[in-house]
Amino acid sequence: MKVIDVGTKHGSSVVIFLHKLGIFFPSYDQSITVGDCAGVDIDEIFHHDLSGQGISFICGDITDSTFRKTLPSPEFFLVCNILHHFPGRRTVEELLGYVLDTAQYGVWFRLKSFETDNETGEGILLEHGLRFSWSENYTSYNCVEVFQFIRKQCPKATIRIEPGKRIRHTNDKRVVPKDTMSPSFYYEPSMGAKEHVTLTKPVVCDWDIFVEKG
Repeated sequence: MKVIDVGTKHGSSVVIFLHKLGIFFPSYDQSITVGDCAGVDIDEIFHHDLSGQGISFICGDITDSTFRKTLPSPEFFLVCNILHHFPGRRTVEELLGYVLDTAQYGVWFRLKSFETDNETGEGILLEHGLRFSWSENYTSYNCVEVFQFIRKQCPKATIRIEPGKRIRHTNDKRVVPKDTMSPSFYYEPSMGAKEHVTLTKPVVCDWDIFVEKG
């Protein structure tokens, strides 16, 4: 097995990875097909979706160390938009350590942004009385913290951090009123009205971190 996608759901991260492998990891010179990939998820409901795409499915809880021991050591781990769902930082760091230690070649992380600056972060939204839908109700990690963890775990690795996705207008469903108490991941009218403007500075909502172990 060359690729394992953690928290795979419908397998979209596998599709993106295969399409952009040469961009994400330009030094990697081998081919990878869907038959070389597996998705791990705690919910069996996604088995049908992955099988229909030719992606292997492994049902299990990635936070369970006993389950992790049953997995092969792939060349790549994909860890996309899952860290913020875990119950606390200890669980996050256990998973970070596991994928970094086990991957033979590299890891692609896609992280929800918890940056609060006014250049590319949530600070731009806060100026309009808005915020990311996930910033109040999920386990947070900013890029510097993840970078420092990776550097400590893999001191010889090559690490790149790049914008993964951007928000360009406040009508984006991932943008919610700052004071809403709703845990919903997407905007709902019941949260209250929000200002609709085109952002002069696009906000990075997802960050990509590419780790090449070397």
